[in-house]
Amino acid sequence: MLQSSRALSLIMSLCLLAFSSPKLLAQAKLSQTEAILRATQVSEVRYGLTMDLTRGDKEFQGEVVIDFNWKASSEPLRIDFNRGEIKTILLNGQSVKFAYNMIAATIKPELLKVGANKMTIAFKHLYSKDGNGLYRFVDPEDKRVYLYSNFEPYDANQMFPSFDQPDLKA
Repeated sequence: MLQSSRALSLIMSLCLLAFSSPKLLAQAKLSQTEAILRATQVSEVRYGLTMDLTRGDKEFQGEVVIDFNWKASSEPLRIDFNRGEIKTILLNGQSVKFAYNMIAATIKPELLKVGANKMTIAFKHLYSKDGNGLYRFVDPEDKRVYLYSNFEPYDANQMFPSFDQPDLKA
């Protein structure tokens, strides 16, 4: 019995390794180098978050306004947002082009002005199925909807676009 349990555990572990994407898993975190760079680019961060939770049981949408100070940099600005959809980004009231790889959006540094900036991001995201991000649950007893989030380090970006690192918390 013990040998069959070990064999089953080994088989399950191998399946997880075979079907996971190491490239995507590796990219889904913020490296120390990326965090240090962004901390030199951005300061005095403030967030305003509006969310629409009435779109059904699959997804939600929202808008986040991020006020921050930009320091001169030749590197793009990274905004963390894991596996969501960014509909628009307005920077200081103007629509801007951005790149998005399903992990983070980047904005070219020449689009930012030194000093105060206001970035407005319209987004949508699926509700979480694994407890990360925003999880939605309908209680079978009382039929009420309950929402839950648990932001471990670097998990807030699974709910809304942000500068998701401890030294840039608002």
